[in-house]
Amino acid sequence: MTPLIKFAVVSDAVPPSLSGQAVMLYRLLVGVPGDRYCLISTVAPASITETGSVPKLPAAHYGLRPPAYYTRSAGAQATVSATSSKVARQRKATSPSAVKGLLSFIPSILLRASRIAAIIKREGCQAVIGCSGEAMLFPASYIAASWSRVPFYAYMFDDYVHQWPAPPLSYWVARVGPWILRKSAGVIVPNEFLQNEYERCYGVTSVVIHNPCSLDGYSNGEGKDQLTYGEDIAIVYTGAIYVAQYDALRRLADALQRLPCPRVCLHLYSGNSEQEIAQHGIEGPIVHHGALSHTEIENVQRHAHILFLPLAFRSPYPQVIRTSAPGKMGDYLATGRPVLVHAPADSFVSWYFRQHECGLVVDRDDVDELASAIQRLVADGDLRRRLGAKARARALADFDPRVAQARLLSLFTSGASAT
Repeated sequence: MTPLIKFAVVSDAVPPSLSGQAVMLYRLLVGVPGDRYCLISTVAPASITETGSVPKLPAAHYGLRPPAYYTRSAGAQATVSATSSKVARQRKATSPSAVKGLLSFIPSILLRASRIAAIIKREGCQAVIGCSGEAMLFPASYIAASWSRVPFYAYMFDDYVHQWPAPPLSYWVARVGPWILRKSAGVIVPNEFLQNEYERCYGVTSVVIHNPCSLDGYSNGEGKDQLTYGEDIAIVYTGAIYVAQYDALRRLADALQRLPCPRVCLHLYSGNSEQEIAQHGIEGPIVHHGALSHTEIENVQRHAHILFLPLAFRSPYPQVIRTSAPGKMGDYLATGRPVLVHAPADSFVSWYFRQHECGLVVDRDDVDELASAIQRLVADGDLRRRLGAKARARALADFDPRVAQARLLSLFTSGASAT
């Protein structure tokens, strides 16, 4: 086994932040000696509390100050409504104000790159992992690696190229993103759909590392399995709620109100407030619990009657939805509990659960079909047990954190040329 070189991880969210990406990074890096890597994020280490998240990692953590040149006009341009037509978006992207906004990004990126490069030099890093998640940080980390003459590895937790639907960011990343991917020493993606997409569109070969689950935090189906309409039945969703889930959650709330039994409830464990969720039309038989610590979430998930995994059928970025791999997916599978998937038919999530028969999939935006699926899960104990067993098997096969970590670190082991 060759020695592990030191590397920098650049991400907008790092442990112990309350973020799915931070959780994934924790699982990928836990157990790695802290002197073999460092963390660089947009958040100051002192401002991150460990409450409600995974523990802090032992490596040095550097926070980047907000770039001074990120102008107000550039930020305003970046938040243009994503509901504009394609023609309107193209027109705005090439307008004088949009071009000015694009140009204002460049000093911001270069300033961040210089700060990252200084950290790379101070820490003696021999490689850089730049994570998707923040539009300016990703190219800045690539430039910093280039200036430092160390290899750059792109870690795409989501499709960086398509996750920014509004101009001028959409115009910017559509040009910069593919170029960086082609120049990277390696590209890491969370699923086969994004791997195929990058190969087809950009000729980029990538490595699949499925978002690791917490195998040790779950046992095979500890929750109650004998369900009847005479008892309260909990359909559980855990995690953040935003545009990538809104319409699917609305449809579930509507479906619950059509069931013959009023005691089937959706239990939301999320940092989103009840008022915020209601503003998006997600109302009905819902119990709001707020955010919990990672350990508490594991306990909730493994005792759920049904786990709900939604993705939006209508969103500003359907391409991102299609190739998305939610961090909670592996955890849901690891519980051995039945998973109800409500996501578009062409998405990776629907494909995976259908392909491996490890969850019940409703891939049409049909409230009645969703209600029927819930009734079927409640009524059919054999189906629940079969889905749960296959789910646990898939977690062991594809989402083992030890395998994920080994695959990641194999990219950074040094050979004879290591210093």
